[in-house]
Amino acid sequence: MGKPFAYTIVLLGIALAMGTAVETQSTHHYHLHGEYLALGVVPYLAYFAFTESWSPMTLTISGGLLLGTDLVLRLGAGMGLAATGDIGSAIWLALILTLVVLPVGALLGRMLTAAPPGD
Repeated sequence: MGKPFAYTIVLLGIALAMGTAVETQSTHHYHLHGEYLALGVVPYLAYFAFTESWSPMTLTISGGLLLGTDLVLRLGAGMGLAATGDIGSAIWLALILTLVVLPVGALLGRMLTAAPPGD
């Protein structure tokens, strides 16, 4: 797995951020909110920064946890943070994903790849 999986996670995360940053107008046009897109991409840029230094197992676990949590939280918010106009929720989501979920995934990955005691 490793890097190709990490790149896929980043691309899926950007697509998810873009999907939630689009607001449907009453005239059947779409409006892309740049601030929501930027906030949605931040956790995936942070994850991408670690692709060279983390082991493949750590990348896989932290990336899966990051994308899974992002999907659950965005689905719980109705997938349309831009449509609600609630920038505060978008900021909190980006902070939670970047400062809580990503480090937890990294710790889990390192714990699972650590050598068992006695080796």
